[in-house]
Amino acid sequence: MGDELAAPGSGPPASGVSRIRLLLVDGDEETRSSLRCGLQARFDIVEASTAKEALARLRERWFRVILTDYRLADRDGVWLLKRVATRSPYTWRVLMSTWSVPRVRGLRDAGVLQLFMAKPIQPEHFSVYFASSA
Repeated sequence: MGDELAAPGSGPPASGVSRIRLLLVDGDEETRSSLRCGLQARFDIVEASTAKEALARLRERWFRVILTDYRLADRDGVWLLKRVATRSPYTWRVLMSTWSVPRVRGLRDAGVLQLFMAKPIQPEHFSVYFASSA
């Protein structure tokens, strides 16, 4: 499967972009809907339900943030974030899960992700964290 993402290794788009583009990846429609409702005031949200769909979206455009669930139907979120980290290092990578994720500290230390968030996520907490870290 071709893994090339839009503008591999490139940085953010030119200044003047007012909303942050976020790719939301979760197999559960209800979770995506809840997060979309809570985050849409601050973020330009594009959704995917699988890693394959997410890679397709990432080939189309650059995203400032990817927020992905750990458990996806076709791959896990760590697999996806490793590809994003390699090909789009300026994209903030956030993993979320209801479940325990092994070696999450090591994944942060290795640069695979910047943040792990336990579900259920409160959208206002995510927005505040990102605003203070971006």
